[in-house]
Amino acid sequence: MTWLGRRTGKAYRLPSEAEWEYAARAGTSTSYSFGSDETQLCDYGRFADLASHWHDGCRSATTTHGPIQVGTLKPNGWGLFDMHGNVWEWAVDCWAPDAREIPTDGSPFTRPGYCDVGVIRGGGWPTGYARLRSAQRMPWPVTSHYYALGLRAALSLERP
Repeated sequence: MTWLGRRTGKAYRLPSEAEWEYAARAGTSTSYSFGSDETQLCDYGRFADLASHWHDGCRSATTTHGPIQVGTLKPNGWGLFDMHGNVWEWAVDCWAPDAREIPTDGSPFTRPGYCDVGVIRGGGWPTGYARLRSAQRMPWPVTSHYYALGLRAALSLERP
């Protein structure tokens, strides 16, 4: 994200888990930012649906493998695209098996020393609809690669 900061003159970073979920929910408390009806997912998220070989969820017209261009589907209530599906997104936190350990003030969960397992959120294009919920979180080794893994840049705001 350094290149983005140099280009814009602003500081960008990975969001914390709490920030990511806040953005994904867009003011809701339902399974998805648009409610709890997973049949609407084809309107909002790229995931493994009936048109693919994974065979779950709703049927979309998208049959190609891989992520789609951001902004192709509907945004959530706050105008954010692809919070459900497309690619799993890194959070800056270290993995906490018990979600109650995650700070409630929006700061990331860290471990003293080395953080060898991080957190990914949102689900990816080869993921079934059950893993696209706003609250879904997964542990992931920080040194590994995965074809359905990406990131979302968060703009750091100056606090008064």
